[in-house]
Amino acid sequence: STVKDDDELILRLNEKGLTIHKTRSDFSPDKAIRRDEAAKMLTLALIHLPQPISFAENKDCTFSDEDQAWADLKAVLMQSCTKGLFKGNKGKFNPQLSITNGQIMTVLGRMLFGQQDEGEGHYATRYVELLEQKGYLPDSSLSEEKNRDLPATRATLAKLLGKVLKD
Repeated sequence: STVKDDDELILRLNEKGLTIHKTRSDFSPDKAIRRDEAAKMLTLALIHLPQPISFAENKDCTFSDEDQAWADLKAVLMQSCTKGLFKGNKGKFNPQLSITNGQIMTVLGRMLFGQQDEGEGHYATRYVELLEQKGYLPDSSLSEEKNRDLPATRATLAKLLGKVLKD
């Protein structure tokens, strides 16, 4: 993608309220994205999906490490859990850690296709297949299992959202 394409995508995400940034350089697309930042963008993207899935509300959203989230992201972090998008692990959300490609595709898959079987093989496998079938993967390397546990960049999340959001 070109810098112009990236700038247009960042501006589009900004207009939808998914990022405060308006340009590629402000957005820092090559940086890894934290779990709390990704939770914000994905949760706020729900209303912009062509056909959002409705979830059973998750009541178990107490995390022992929520104070490690950036202050302005704590509320949306809880919302991402109550909506069933993010689940945390062993009572922790790990907001300060980088989110992985597999985790992003899992959450996006839940948003678009509902909860799938996550028990067999890599938890993201079914979501990656569905995203690929629909043509939502901006880069074929995302479908490769070896890349699922790598930290996701801000650009990866932006491009995935750019593929699925309705105009």
